[in-house]
Amino acid sequence: HKLPALTKLDGSLLFDEKYKYTYGRCDQLTEGDAVTIVASGPMVIEALNAVKKTGIEAEIIIASSPKKFDNTLRDSLKKTKKVIIIEDHNGLSGFASQVTMYAAENGLPLETFVDISPKEYQLSGKPAELYDSANIGQKAIEAALKQI
Repeated sequence: HKLPALTKLDGSLLFDEKYKYTYGRCDQLTEGDAVTIVASGPMVIEALNAVKKTGIEAEIIIASSPKKFDNTLRDSLKKTKKVIIIEDHNGLSGFASQVTMYAAENGLPLETFVDISPKEYQLSGKPAELYDSANIGQKAIEAALKQI
Protein backbone atom coordinates (compact mmCIF):
# COMPACT_ATOMS: atom_id res chain seq x y z
CA HIS A 1 0.00 0.00 0.00
CA LYS A 2 1.08 3.57 -0.51
CA LEU A 3 2.68 5.28 2.45
CA PRO A 4 2.83 9.00 3.14
CA ALA A 5 6.22 10.66 2.73
CA LEU A 6 8.15 11.11 5.97
CA THR A 7 9.34 14.61 6.71
CA LYS A 8 11.88 16.22 9.00
CA LEU A 9 10.86 18.73 11.67
CA ASP A 10 11.39 21.55 9.15
CA GLY A 11 8.92 19.93 6.72
CA SER A 12 11.50 18.79 4.16
CA LEU A 13 11.58 15.18 2.95
CA LEU A 14 13.48 12.80 5.22
CA PHE A 15 14.51 10.50 2.40
CA ASP A 16 15.26 13.03 -0.33
CA GLU A 17 17.71 12.87 -3.24
CA LYS A 18 20.60 13.67 -0.85
CA TYR A 19 19.88 10.67 1.39
CA LYS A 20 22.64 8.08 1.28
CA TYR A 21 21.82 4.59 2.49
CA THR A 22 24.49 2.72 4.40
CA TYR A 23 24.01 -0.71 5.89
CA GLY A 24 23.03 -0.43 9.55
CA ARG A 25 22.05 3.21 9.33
CA CYS A 26 19.37 4.39 11.74
CA ASP A 27 17.47 7.63 11.20
CA GLN A 28 15.80 9.60 13.96
CA LEU A 29 12.33 10.71 12.90
CA THR A 30 11.13 12.33 16.14
CA GLU A 31 12.73 13.53 19.34
CA GLY A 32 11.63 12.46 22.78
CA ASP A 33 12.82 11.23 26.12
CA ALA A 34 9.94 9.02 27.29
CA VAL A 35 10.66 5.96 25.14
CA THR A 36 12.54 4.83 22.03
CA ILE A 37 10.44 3.29 19.28
CA VAL A 38 12.30 1.17 16.71
CA ALA A 39 10.46 0.52 13.46
CA SER A 40 10.93 0.20 9.73
CA GLY A 41 8.81 0.33 6.61
CA PRO A 42 5.05 0.78 7.10
CA MET A 43 5.37 0.37 10.87
CA VAL A 44 7.04 3.80 11.02
CA ILE A 45 3.78 5.47 9.93
CA GLU A 46 1.79 3.42 12.45
CA ALA A 47 4.22 4.51 15.19
CA LEU A 48 4.16 8.15 14.11
CA ASN A 49 0.35 8.23 14.11
CA ALA A 50 0.23 6.63 17.57
CA VAL A 51 2.78 9.07 18.98
CA LYS A 52 0.87 12.04 17.55
CA LYS A 53 -2.42 10.76 18.98
CA THR A 54 -1.10 10.01 22.47
CA GLY A 55 1.17 13.04 22.72
CA ILE A 56 3.85 10.92 24.40
CA GLU A 57 7.35 12.22 23.71
CA ALA A 58 8.73 9.17 21.95
CA GLU A 59 11.88 9.07 19.90
CA ILE A 60 11.14 7.17 16.70
CA ILE A 61 14.20 5.49 15.24
CA ILE A 62 13.92 4.10 11.72
CA ALA A 63 16.18 1.07 11.44
CA SER A 64 17.34 -0.02 8.01
CA SER A 65 18.60 -3.45 9.06
CA PRO A 66 17.73 -5.85 11.86
CA LYS A 67 21.35 -7.04 12.08
CA LYS A 68 23.36 -3.84 12.46
CA PHE A 69 22.64 -0.51 14.15
CA ASP A 70 24.60 2.72 14.32
CA ASN A 71 25.07 5.14 17.21
CA THR A 72 21.67 6.76 16.62
CA LEU A 73 19.99 3.77 18.25
CA ARG A 74 22.60 3.48 21.00
CA ASP A 75 22.24 7.15 21.94
CA SER A 76 18.45 6.93 22.04
CA LEU A 77 18.40 3.76 24.18
CA LYS A 78 20.98 5.29 26.52
CA LYS A 79 18.77 8.36 26.94
CA THR A 80 15.32 6.73 27.35
CA LYS A 81 16.20 3.27 28.76
CA LYS A 82 12.83 2.16 27.38
CA VAL A 83 12.10 0.64 24.00
CA ILE A 84 9.12 -0.45 21.95
CA ILE A 85 9.96 -2.55 18.92
CA ILE A 86 7.35 -2.52 16.17
CA GLU A 87 7.66 -4.88 13.26
CA ASP A 88 5.35 -6.51 10.75
CA HIS A 89 7.20 -9.82 10.75
CA ASN A 90 8.38 -12.41 13.26
CA GLY A 91 9.97 -10.69 16.25
CA LEU A 92 11.83 -13.85 17.26
CA SER A 93 14.25 -13.42 14.38
CA GLY A 94 13.84 -9.73 13.64
CA PHE A 95 14.30 -6.40 15.34
CA ALA A 96 13.05 -7.50 18.77
CA SER A 97 15.72 -10.13 19.29
CA GLN A 98 18.46 -8.10 17.64
CA VAL A 99 17.81 -4.86 19.55
CA THR A 100 17.82 -6.85 22.80
CA MET A 101 21.19 -8.35 21.94
CA TYR A 102 22.51 -4.95 20.78
CA ALA A 103 21.49 -3.34 24.09
CA ALA A 104 23.14 -6.13 26.09
CA GLU A 105 26.35 -6.07 24.07
CA ASN A 106 26.62 -2.29 24.45
CA GLY A 107 25.91 -2.17 28.18
CA LEU A 108 22.58 -0.42 27.74
CA PRO A 109 20.26 -1.55 30.55
CA LEU A 110 16.62 -1.35 29.52
CA GLU A 111 13.95 -0.61 32.12
CA THR A 112 11.16 -1.40 29.67
CA PHE A 113 11.08 -3.62 26.58
CA VAL A 114 7.91 -4.08 24.53
CA ASP A 115 7.78 -6.30 21.45
CA ILE A 116 4.93 -5.50 19.07
CA SER A 117 5.13 -8.11 16.34
CA PRO A 118 2.84 -10.78 14.86
CA LYS A 119 2.56 -13.87 17.02
CA GLU A 120 1.08 -16.03 14.27
CA TYR A 121 0.75 -16.04 10.50
CA GLN A 122 -1.89 -13.72 9.08
CA LEU A 123 -4.40 -14.17 6.28
CA SER A 124 -4.75 -11.86 3.30
CA GLY A 125 -6.43 -8.50 3.59
CA LYS A 126 -5.99 -4.76 3.61
CA PRO A 127 -2.99 -3.49 5.59
CA ALA A 128 -5.01 -1.73 8.31
CA GLU A 129 -7.18 -4.83 8.84
CA LEU A 130 -4.12 -7.09 9.04
CA TYR A 131 -2.34 -4.75 11.48
CA ASP A 132 -5.37 -4.80 13.76
CA SER A 133 -5.74 -8.57 13.42
CA ALA A 134 -2.06 -9.11 14.30
CA ASN A 135 -2.23 -6.50 17.07
CA ILE A 136 0.64 -4.48 15.58
CA GLY A 137 -1.13 -1.36 14.29
CA GLN A 138 -1.72 2.10 15.64
CA LYS A 139 -4.16 0.92 18.35
CA ALA A 140 -1.65 -1.59 19.74
CA ILE A 141 1.11 1.01 19.71
CA GLU A 142 -1.10 3.57 21.49
CA ALA A 143 -1.89 0.99 24.18
CA ALA A 144 1.82 0.22 24.65
CA LEU A 145 2.67 3.92 24.85
CA LYS A 146 0.06 4.48 27.54
CA GLN A 147 1.65 1.69 29.61
CA ILE A 148 5.08 3.38 29.59
